[in-house]
Amino acid sequence: MKLRSFFFFLAAIVLLLLLMGGGGWFWLISRSPLNLGSGKQAVPEAAIFVPRQAPVMVSLLANPERITAGSHSSRSELSQFASNLLASRGLDYAQDVQPWLGEEITLAVTTLDIDRQVAGQQPGYLVVAEASDLGQAEVCLEHFWQKYLKGATPKSQQYQGVKLVWNPEPAAQVGNQVPTLTNSLATAQVGDRILFANDLKVLRNAINNVQSPDLGLASARNYQRGLDNLQQSRIGFAFLNLPVLMEASARSATAPAYNSLAIGLGLNHQGMLAETALVPIGAEGEQAAPRLASPVQALRYIPQQTSFVVAGANLEQLWQKVSAFRSGSDLICNLVNQFLDTAATDWHLDLPSDIFGWVKGEYAIAIAPHSPGATADAATDWLFVAEANDPEVQSAVTHLDDLARRQGLGVSPLEVAQQQVLTWTELVTTAISQRQQPNPDVLAAQVIGAHTTVDNYQVLATSLAAIAQALQAPKQALLDSKTFTSAIAPLPTPNNGYVYLDWPASRLFLEQQFPVLRAVEAIGQPIFRHLRSLALSSYGTEAGVQRNQIFIKLT
Repeated sequence: MKLRSFFFFLAAIVLLLLLMGGGGWFWLISRSPLNLGSGKQAVPEAAIFVPRQAPVMVSLLANPERITAGSHSSRSELSQFASNLLASRGLDYAQDVQPWLGEEITLAVTTLDIDRQVAGQQPGYLVVAEASDLGQAEVCLEHFWQKYLKGATPKSQQYQGVKLVWNPEPAAQVGNQVPTLTNSLATAQVGDRILFANDLKVLRNAINNVQSPDLGLASARNYQRGLDNLQQSRIGFAFLNLPVLMEASARSATAPAYNSLAIGLGLNHQGMLAETALVPIGAEGEQAAPRLASPVQALRYIPQQTSFVVAGANLEQLWQKVSAFRSGSDLICNLVNQFLDTAATDWHLDLPSDIFGWVKGEYAIAIAPHSPGATADAATDWLFVAEANDPEVQSAVTHLDDLARRQGLGVSPLEVAQQQVLTWTELVTTAISQRQQPNPDVLAAQVIGAHTTVDNYQVLATSLAAIAQALQAPKQALLDSKTFTSAIAPLPTPNNGYVYLDWPASRLFLEQQFPVLRAVEAIGQPIFRHLRSLALSSYGTEAGVQRNQIFIKLT
């Protein structure tokens, strides 16, 4: 078995366990004897092995066997998934891990470059698993080395009182020093923990961290701040060191605004509930309570069949936070800039100045449902609803009409669903049947936008069909949909609004926008197979730490 395949196996094991712990298979999770929401321990004890500057750490805090107990269907689906994923790697979860695995398994990327050489990067990987049965763990570890080395004997040496075992590849060794074998494999046992690493230097540093606690992630202030702001019980935990990740991926030299992201994952009877804490750089920060005690009423103009919506209050403030967060992050920056470029191209709008600045009340942004009879590849229409109780709003909308005229668009009134709307149109050539017209090209006015004011809300849309849906929505609004209300039910109030995604209805659109999503779906098939919806809400900031919750509903 190749070394790269082995670490794929380790990563797959952790992913497998996290998916299990997250309830990806377990639409029958209510039958589990495990107390929903939490494992036996609140924090990853393996954090003492992980260095302070580790980019990523992910932990499962509950033994999956306890979660699946009582559900034959869950066990069967797990067995099938594990066999498909791991059999080609030469190892088997049931044989090599399950007999001795305790209540915690942690995977960490300890560094993005072990040797710090200019040519290429070799990340450091560390897996720490709790052993409930040390005797079984030793037997399985010996069996693993026999399979990995095909009968050869691994090398071993004592380091700081711990026996290190590694593959016997040729390497330089000076005196009694433990050699550093980049791209090698090493294991160790420290107390009731079994450690795997892809380099002896990673394993040696992990042991140093335990003996000098100040070196470890567990004692880092940003790590502790993240944990302190996760208030719910959990069975999984993840920690991201944002400056390290941004430095590795960003082309911008702008200093990042946030230090770390902590994520806690719990269960309820309908799916998974994740809680996040975004920790800023600096000791303290702003204090901001959530603004909304009830769902945004602008959602009454969003149709019931909508598959994606963002709703909240004070869009200007939200934009300022997004602008701060995207500094230094290629991923966030590219996504936001793509959205801004699309608006500039399709609507000829500078969103920050032409839209965001005047939306200080409630708002909702949504993908409009396809009209009956529309084909699967029909263009996506958008809806934007904003509270219009400020005189500045009317001036802003008038400014939008002036911008349209200056760009050569026609601005004219039209009645839609018994409501007067203003349309933005452009002249385009369109082909008609040769039988009807000798000249196949004729000019026609194409609507590229429309807006109107109704019940103290300003409604904008990318088509007449979309604005008609918004005007008719109060009869069957998203706010009254059982699908939507059940998706947001586990998220407490007050909050700052919602991001809602109906996965089955949005899947094709998202795959078109983000092709990498298909690969993610293939790996996480047990979750995506049962995924119904996602809902996210924000709960303000405490001492600068931004808190959010995400509910992932499964069927």
